[in-house]
Amino acid sequence: MSQKRASRIIAISGKGGVGKTTISALILKYLTNKQPLPKLLVIDVDADTNMPDILGIKVDRNHTVGGIAQELRDRINKGKLDPLFDKASYLESKTFEIMVEGDKFDLIVMSKSEGEGCYCFINSTITGILDTIQDAYDIIVIDTAAGLEHFSRRTMKDIDDLFIITDPSAMGMRTADRIIELTKEMTLKVKHKYIIGNRFTRESERVLREKFPETRDDVRVLGTLPQNQAIQEVNLAGKPLLAIDDMNETYQALIGILRKVNL
Repeated sequence: MSQKRASRIIAISGKGGVGKTTISALILKYLTNKQPLPKLLVIDVDADTNMPDILGIKVDRNHTVGGIAQELRDRINKGKLDPLFDKASYLESKTFEIMVEGDKFDLIVMSKSEGEGCYCFINSTITGILDTIQDAYDIIVIDTAAGLEHFSRRTMKDIDDLFIITDPSAMGMRTADRIIELTKEMTLKVKHKYIIGNRFTRESERVLREKFPETRDDVRVLGTLPQNQAIQEVNLAGKPLLAIDDMNETYQALIGILRKVNL
């Protein structure tokens, strides 16, 4: 009998600089305002982690999955571990110790560690971590690393909703298209693939919909979000994005988009 899965695993992806982490935080704001409050887990997979800062959470960079992986790597290099030591199981168990538990959501930060191969090592445990803890949560939100590499490594094997973020640039849209193709090439289990345009005008939205027309059966454009001065100012000031006004234009547009997929 297969293991019961969390009700929903959501991943947010896209080219670097398109606002992926900002949108991840706004999705989390929306989810934490729902009643009844779902049990939420946020996983920041990006090596150059920004999610804690944008959520207003202090995280010791050594107190991350990457930090634990580096500590383990040092012990291996110094010959302090048996060659048969189960590194993956150890890393998964230590993840519970470094999980940040909040009132409305829990947070796991992957971060990066020193040394060649170490990031690949911690990436390989993400699936194991999800298999271990997903039953405890209703929704898991994964802020992925920018670009394509994590898909080629097959770091996530099961995704319910893949939100691919693009800005109004040819490179952003090409990356979005390549992500869609990679999920097919790697035979990843992604139930739904969606595109959300960020910092779009009405004219640039027309270009997006021409690039990804409704006739395509492999992805659906959910809509676009406008450039927003208030969000820029909050990000520049280093303030928590969860505190953005509920009536903020971009946030309200995102709510409309998320309701299209019954989130």
